[in-house]
Amino acid sequence: MSFEETSFSSNPNFLYIDTITDKSDCLSDSYNFDCFVNKTGETLLFYPYFDVKAQDHDYHIGIINLNEKGDNKEVGKLLGHKDRVICIRYFRDPFTNKDYLISSDKKYVVIVWDLDDNYKKIMEVETKYEGFIYSCYLIFEQNQKFAVTISLGSNAVTKVYDVDHKDKVTEIAESKNLAVYYVDYWFNKNGNDGEKHIIIQCGKNKVLMSAYPKNTTYLSIETTEKFPYILNGLRFKNKDKDYFAFAATYGLIKIIDLETKQEVFKFEAPDKLNCHFNCFVKWNDRYLLLKDCAQRQIVVFDMDDGYKVKSKCLCPEDYFEKFMKKVKHPKYGESLLSLGIDWKIKLFSNRNIIPPKTN
Repeated sequence: MSFEETSFSSNPNFLYIDTITDKSDCLSDSYNFDCFVNKTGETLLFYPYFDVKAQDHDYHIGIINLNEKGDNKEVGKLLGHKDRVICIRYFRDPFTNKDYLISSDKKYVVIVWDLDDNYKKIMEVETKYEGFIYSCYLIFEQNQKFAVTISLGSNAVTKVYDVDHKDKVTEIAESKNLAVYYVDYWFNKNGNDGEKHIIIQCGKNKVLMSAYPKNTTYLSIETTEKFPYILNGLRFKNKDKDYFAFAATYGLIKIIDLETKQEVFKFEAPDKLNCHFNCFVKWNDRYLLLKDCAQRQIVVFDMDDGYKVKSKCLCPEDYFEKFMKKVKHPKYGESLLSLGIDWKIKLFSNRNIIPPKTN
């Protein structure tokens, strides 16, 4: 289970509270950090440590306990990466209820960590890509785990590794030359054998959805040079239906019904130079959030009202924000974490000023 699948009860509107750390790397535009609640109820933040002022860089993954004291001290380190960590994502195995982390770095190394076994490395692989690994993912089957890796290299392909046997790797040939920035996943319960696992790849001018392990195209969505780069996306549920939302640079938004393959929402900004959409978050059963980095605001869409904009939450920071993640903070409750190019992960509490829906 991920935080996007956790429905909060409040309505979203945010107030800056605190800076959690000012030493988090912001090299990529998606999944720079992640959180999870461990078996003892602690809310832990995993982030890519990077001190821009240091001469000898330390590339560990830092762990901060988001406790009620609010001291935000680093309580642990994950060691193994030898260059800047780009992506960190948390997953829970639905078959075993065990917790895992997957991370990638600038040197094309991908590591899978067992969070329930003292953060043990259970897979470490050098992917031999020629470009950065901006995103990675974990897929679970009964008694099996698969790591999906992508690269924005010009001739890279999406690779699927068997976590327990890393030499067993499958390449999705149709992804070659896509230059992928973000990978997501959807389990197609109505698919035939070989078409139940849908790997979603967001790259230059295209979202490519591939059926695995059959390695066929499930859906391909192209944009134009007017909206060239798709840096992030979100697979989410709304009224028991599965959707994928993505935003392309300079103001294009699309939401796709994954089962019917139909477009259910589209928006093009009239002035592409004054907006830069990036990073969706599903807040609860009604609202979808989208970061507008250029305007320093969070746009709140009402899923019950045709994805109309319900409000725009202004953020007080002066820096370009690249990624946000919702979190249940022990002191402030249902909150939002945001990372900008100022190397800071910031905490925003929820002011709950949007009126609740009435029947």
